[in-house]
Amino acid sequence: MDWPYHINTTLTTSQKTLRRQTINRYGLYAHLSPLLPIVLYWLYVLFIWVARARQTRGEYAAVPGSPHVKREARTAAGRAARRWRGGVFWVGGRGGEEQERVVHQLAGLGWAVWLGWLSVHGTGDDYLHLTKRFGMIAASQLPILYLLMMKNRYSPLRYLLRASHEELNPYHRILGQIIVTLFSLHAGFYLNFFIRANLVKNLFTRPVPLLGLVAITLILVLYITSIKTIRTYSYRIFYAAHFTISLLLVPILFFHAAPVRLYLIETLIFVLFNMLTRRLTSFLAHSTITTLPQTTLLKLTIPIPPSHRSLFANSAGQHVYLSIPTPSQPSTGAAILNLCSNPYTISSVAADTTSLSLIARSLSGPTSARLLELAELWKARPPLRIEGPYGGSIRFPDFASEFDRVLLVAGGVGGTFVLPLYQRVRAEMERRGGNTERVVMVWSVRSAAEVEWAAEAVGEVASGVEIVVTREEDERASADGDGGVEMLDLAEEGGRRKRGRVDVGGVVDGVFRKGEGERVAVVVCGPGGMAREVRTAVGRWVGKGRDVWFHEEGFGF
Repeated sequence: MDWPYHINTTLTTSQKTLRRQTINRYGLYAHLSPLLPIVLYWLYVLFIWVARARQTRGEYAAVPGSPHVKREARTAAGRAARRWRGGVFWVGGRGGEEQERVVHQLAGLGWAVWLGWLSVHGTGDDYLHLTKRFGMIAASQLPILYLLMMKNRYSPLRYLLRASHEELNPYHRILGQIIVTLFSLHAGFYLNFFIRANLVKNLFTRPVPLLGLVAITLILVLYITSIKTIRTYSYRIFYAAHFTISLLLVPILFFHAAPVRLYLIETLIFVLFNMLTRRLTSFLAHSTITTLPQTTLLKLTIPIPPSHRSLFANSAGQHVYLSIPTPSQPSTGAAILNLCSNPYTISSVAADTTSLSLIARSLSGPTSARLLELAELWKARPPLRIEGPYGGSIRFPDFASEFDRVLLVAGGVGGTFVLPLYQRVRAEMERRGGNTERVVMVWSVRSAAEVEWAAEAVGEVASGVEIVVTREEDERASADGDGGVEMLDLAEEGGRRKRGRVDVGGVVDGVFRKGEGERVAVVVCGPGGMAREVRTAVGRWVGKGRDVWFHEEGFGF
């Protein structure tokens, strides 16, 4: 089969004008296309609301495991509901080593097909039309790409899709890969044209193609530094490249191609809007930083100014972004800190919301290193910039009323996310007169010392928390230290404490076997391996028809 496209340099002025109008029109189609998923989302929300309203109208609350429930499960509607729950659970699973889930990858595949169709439809056999269309479609996606990465509470997509930055970020990464592919096709096709037309020297002597060459080089560098291997090796390389190249690309593309300037101006407006609103949602606080004995953990106690206290009133499971401002930076090597803003889960908030606490593991990054240096300064209260709170936990369901049992699993500093959530659910259960034994938390840590920061909180609810210590060395030293209420003593107060590895399958099975047909909520926050084990174990029960709400919060050990 012959290649259908041909290079035609003899088009008349009217034909070139028509080609430009067609390219612009398809670019507009692509630019407006994100409105369709938003409309579909709200139609889905409406459908679910109507379905639940009809389901509950005039019906009594059936007892889980009762003959009525078993009969309903055997009906066609019951079997369909079972398959639907299984499908929903499957698309929520991981699709690879990255954070993308199956649902993200399916959406990305669909979006790539749609943009690919917009890139080729109506191009006929005009090679240059196809080449220009690739670039236009790619540029039309830059505004939505930036919207998907906005963190602050004023992000339009936060309201339109009722989603947090963490939920939208996988779509940002996938869309970024699609855009890189389209720009690469645009550049590759043009490079082929210059070679075949013997115009290679124009790439370096004429401003428009030279700017295009610089742009595609920067785009490829941006993509390479975004690969997980690079991000894991050095997050500062990824962040610095992402930040710098993103700013450079706007003026370069602006002067490279006049037809895409509208999309670039729109992107720039979103950039300025994000910078302004992020500044409004952040504050400087003179903080107390302490090291936790016999661990690699730091505890940060941060005062909350009156203007921000209402935002932290219900912040269980949420996080803030912390950066180190100029007054707290070292005299040398501070440049990288200006580009760093790290997320930390809020471990606790004072009852009067006057302060919050963060627990951070001291790693090799520049922020962790500087925090450790500041912790060693005697009686110092260095200013830190705090932005937030953020996170999707604010939209979690009402666990106490919507589920019969709740299982919370944490690994390492993932306890900073799970423990406040456990306290909130348990308190709500007690307020409603429910059985608090239906809420179970399992927390795996490297050593007992790593739980000392939460000793008081765990001691208050010890009967429902199981702590598993994976390492035995230095454990007795931790018990003999000055850490307050030691974890070794919690067993005497009704808590459960074990050594070794968490039996994830046994924990999950133990919860599900206690009530046939009960609705169960499962939340896990810990290393990727632990999260996969929990999902696999829960998936077996979903396959048996159990109604499960599952949430996985990403966290490192």
